[in-house]
Amino acid sequence: MSAGRLADELVAVSNAGDDRFWTGHPLAQANLYTFGRLAWNPAADPVTILDEWIALTHPEADDRLASGLHTVLDDSWSTYEKYTAPLGVGFMVQPGHHYGPSVDGYEYSPWGTYHFADRDGVGVDRTTTTGTGYTAQYREPWSEVYDSPAPAPTNSSCSSTTCRTPTSCTAGRR
Repeated sequence: MSAGRLADELVAVSNAGDDRFWTGHPLAQANLYTFGRLAWNPAADPVTILDEWIALTHPEADDRLASGLHTVLDDSWSTYEKYTAPLGVGFMVQPGHHYGPSVDGYEYSPWGTYHFADRDGVGVDRTTTTGTGYTAQYREPWSEVYDSPAPAPTNSSCSSTTCRTPTSCTAGRR
């Protein structure tokens, strides 16, 4: 690891499979392309890479179509995240594939790693003190950040411990 940096690693789940388009949908291939480009040059501008992918994949696209594709793709992560993992609770999708939402899709599977929503709260307790201990798998400083029920990154506030009240998952606090 470089001095003064938290990490020098880059990891992705490609989701390439035996689907007709490898990634389940032709537009989903933009993610794999962008990952490769950012792995090659982490300083590259993702917006520029997206426009590059659109131009390479759809050379016949006029400005209006290219702009529309850009908007759909640029907003898709947030859209997908909001309907499959609200509040960072977990991955709520159909078993066997991940193209459609399903609140209880994996909830009762042996993995048991999803929302666990009940009268007591929402989320899986992954802390070392009272939960599965998964937070210890992160390197410092992240293991300490995720193991603490106090401050947490807002976008992952319910991913490492159980939220006991609906308001406890706001503003990055559990």
